[in-house]
Amino acid sequence: MRVAVVTGEYPTRRAPERAMFVRDQVEALRGSGHQVCVIHHEPPTLRRLANRVRGRLGRPAGHAAAPAQPESALPESALPDSAQSASTGARWRILGRLAHDGVGRTLATATMMRDLRRLDPAPEVVHAHNVFPAGVAAVRYAARAQTHVPVVVTEHSSAFLRGQLAAGEVRTAARVYRAAARVVAVSPRQAEAIPATDVEVVPNVLPADFTLRAPDAAVRGDIVSIGTLMPHKGMETLVRAYAALPAHLRERHRLVLVGDGPQASRLTTTARELGVHERVVLTGHLRRSDVAGVLRGAALLVSASPVETFGMTLIEGLASGVPFVAVRSGGPESVWFTGAGVLVTHSTPEDLGGGIRQALGDDESGTSAQVGSSDAERRTQVQRRFGADEVAARLSAIYRAAVAARDGRRER
Repeated sequence: MRVAVVTGEYPTRRAPERAMFVRDQVEALRGSGHQVCVIHHEPPTLRRLANRVRGRLGRPAGHAAAPAQPESALPESALPDSAQSASTGARWRILGRLAHDGVGRTLATATMMRDLRRLDPAPEVVHAHNVFPAGVAAVRYAARAQTHVPVVVTEHSSAFLRGQLAAGEVRTAARVYRAAARVVAVSPRQAEAIPATDVEVVPNVLPADFTLRAPDAAVRGDIVSIGTLMPHKGMETLVRAYAALPAHLRERHRLVLVGDGPQASRLTTTARELGVHERVVLTGHLRRSDVAGVLRGAALLVSASPVETFGMTLIEGLASGVPFVAVRSGGPESVWFTGAGVLVTHSTPEDLGGGIRQALGDDESGTSAQVGSSDAERRTQVQRRFGADEVAARLSAIYRAAVAARDGRRER
């Protein structure tokens, strides 16, 4: 089947690790026989530059100074749910975000539609990743295309779970989902969060790069966390949880934080203030092949984020035989199975520390509990559920159903 994948995020020469989960899915579809064309246009943004500057100034990412404005000038309906009780300055920053994102999305949508119209032959299915901007572009193209090509939209964004979208954005998303032939989420929690009905759940693809860890890693390997060093990922909370672990666990297991971002210097400072800086390692950004190497030496993988739509790093860890500790944040619950690891309720030092001790074994014998399953069993289970063939087969069924529904409407 001819499939046009439309996305605002995709690996590029300048950012080869960006949104690799989309490329993994594209490769899985091609491997199953689909002819896949990728249309990628990222909305123009100043956010990364702003976050770098804020990081150097010691300000939290995503928060910039803003002049005070009268409360009466701030329409409640324009603000996301999470901002209704925010300060005046914070509200104006959010309104600035809406204007900034609106311009970027409009430009990206127009370019995506242009490239879709240029495809010859036309696609049989358009698969958009995320409603903004790809879903908007896909349904507008389909509405104008004489072929009435069906649109599938997969939602990855955590903005719905976080309540970060304004009312107008949510209404636009709902219109896009209604216009789509099929709507897909990457986890059941994500499916509940988006303004759509009859949402199907198809997870991300497990990459093939990950191999089983070293035999002794379970006993003396590192506690690893992978992600952008941003406040919402909970890395500082994890550092505090690590500092509160019994000394014998810290002696056996370093804490290794993989990723970069504006919180790096703050994390280093926090580790020093807590007296664990010699046992906490920040690797900076690593390529996927290097991340696989880190996981081969890991005793445990930790996700401290309070909101996650899926849990890509968790399945990568499981493919390496590494169990996890994760907050019940939306995505990890859909990854978990008996023997996969420990789910905790809150992203707090107390809950994370308890989960880590449960997974590692809180005694001085050096014996690790490792949550009751072997490395090979974890790997087999995750390959069965998230492997490329399984995900491609489920998407292929969705494509066929979308085309059949379109053809059925034509016959009537």
